[in-house]
Amino acid sequence: MRPVGPSEIERVFRSESGRAVASLVQDAFVQALEKWPASGLPPSPAGWIITTAKHRGLDRVRRESSRNDRQTEATRLRDRDEPQEVGAVADDQLRLVFTCCHPALLDPLELDGYHLWHAARAELLLRSGRGDEAVAAFDRALALTANEAERTLLRRLRDQALSRSAGSS
Repeated sequence: MRPVGPSEIERVFRSESGRAVASLVQDAFVQALEKWPASGLPPSPAGWIITTAKHRGLDRVRRESSRNDRQTEATRLRDRDEPQEVGAVADDQLRLVFTCCHPALLDPLELDGYHLWHAARAELLLRSGRGDEAVAAFDRALALTANEAERTLLRRLRDQALSRSAGSS
């Protein structure tokens, strides 16, 4: 963009302000057509049109002034809610997946009989896109737990893993 002087700004104001005001006044007349048949003619119709146009203009300025903040917030919320791609795994997550999912760890750590190990392993397998292995790990966790609340949760998670792995096949 090139620098602009006061005379250039005045020229743009003279040519564009009439259009902006006309648009606001048109909006006010549309609102009058909607409201006046039911509520009747106001005591000062011209004053009503001018006040309504002024309020419309102020609303437009407020809306435009907060647009960047709203767009930034919407982008932040969208980015937070988007699931991470299967291929895009951070280094720490990758180390955790390899550590938890490697079958050689089960014997030396004596974790094979621990249902929470299999449930956590299933979640990691699921996040890394290995749905069939996750279902098997959920099944193993179900076989090891006796708590009915945990069994209900594990069944629900296993069913979700089944639907994901069936959807990707």
